[in-house]
Amino acid sequence: APATDAPRSMPDIVPAVDFRKGPGASENQVATPATTTTEVVIPCKYIGFVCGANDSDLAEIKKISGAEITVHDPKPGDTNSTVIICGDPEQTKRAQSLIHAFIFCGLYQK
Repeated sequence: APATDAPRSMPDIVPAVDFRKGPGASENQVATPATTTTEVVIPCKYIGFVCGANDSDLAEIKKISGAEITVHDPKPGDTNSTVIICGDPEQTKRAQSLIHAFIFCGLYQK
């Protein structure tokens, strides 16, 4: 294209902006993932596979996943226990996967 002296609407240099950090974020700020809470309903007959002896399996799931996990006792007459998982999305996903894996392993070890 031939060079002209006509004014241009675009500047020659555009400052770099990292849009991943959101508007107004400084260089030292890091975006933190939101905390999520997930409720998992587990039949009482399988909750032992999740908790283990003296809650050892539950402690292992917490350690590996990094999530906070609370097991609620079933209400009178209920056949299910409720497990609450809190953490960032990756932690809650990992905890759910581990809970399922511990149940499947417990079923197939019989």
